[in-house]
Amino acid sequence: MSRRKKNAFFSVDWWSIKMKVFQPIYGSHQRKSEHTPSPCCNSCRIPYIFKHKPTECLFLRYSFHIRRATVSALLGIYILLTAVLAILYFAYQRTPTVKNIYHMCLCVLAIGLYIFCNTKYLATVRLLKIVSYIFWVSLFLLAFISLPLGPWITNQMSVVENIYVVEGVWQLMFVIYCMYLLLPVNFFVTLVLGCVVSLVHIAIILIRLQHITLMVQNWPQVMVNAVLLLVTNAVGILAHHISEKRQRQSFINCHAFFAARLEAQEQGMKLVKTTEMCLPKFMCNEVCSDLTCITTLYVPDKSSPSTMTLSV
Repeated sequence: MSRRKKNAFFSVDWWSIKMKVFQPIYGSHQRKSEHTPSPCCNSCRIPYIFKHKPTECLFLRYSFHIRRATVSALLGIYILLTAVLAILYFAYQRTPTVKNIYHMCLCVLAIGLYIFCNTKYLATVRLLKIVSYIFWVSLFLLAFISLPLGPWITNQMSVVENIYVVEGVWQLMFVIYCMYLLLPVNFFVTLVLGCVVSLVHIAIILIRLQHITLMVQNWPQVMVNAVLLLVTNAVGILAHHISEKRQRQSFINCHAFFAARLEAQEQGMKLVKTTEMCLPKFMCNEVCSDLTCITTLYVPDKSSPSTMTLSV
């Protein structure tokens, strides 16, 4: 059994899958077979994922520790944010409120996730995905409580109050950006949630501005809020796409380098054995040392199948 098969990192046979793994998902050169999904399924696919399922699983194992560290760091920031918001609301109102208790519950949930994320029990990609989706729900709850729902929560619709158009905008921007860039969750679910939360915020502001005079006075700030939320969604989508593409590109380069290095070492071992069989013993040591230097300085050719790049 070769060294490549012994190593778990090379459980996928790199040389057999070749260009089939890294073909672009959208392309006219792709052969249609009986297993080809429908055009509707193709239109719903994420363009940067690997089409070969074992390779995608290998990439998830390769990036597991990086994603785990990212989720853990984001949980730490989230704990600090919710704790500070709970303390500020309590210091301002001088009494327990709905938002105060809400933020405290979110803080306790985040502390539990943070403790579990830093234990040895979180050792699989599936558990990390479950933790990420629970955290995703917690971020959604933070976005929901950040919406300007003051009169609906306090049941004081008839009371004339000061309307703050910028209420909850920075919380929504934080939640949207974190969901796009830092959480390993489904991209389309995050996209739908980001757009829906932004539209709901703008709609609630317009509903609360019932009088025309209030709407005329505050329409520039409403437009600024809409532009900020739109730009946040656009930047999140672009950053998510670039980040995922670069991670997969680095995975391909790393895998190709080690595969080429192992191939060079195998060829060097074959040459050494051939030299030992053909040359006298007093010449064998010098020739073997030269062959070892050649294999260590081996650089794979760019036209080799092992240096394939990801086409998106």
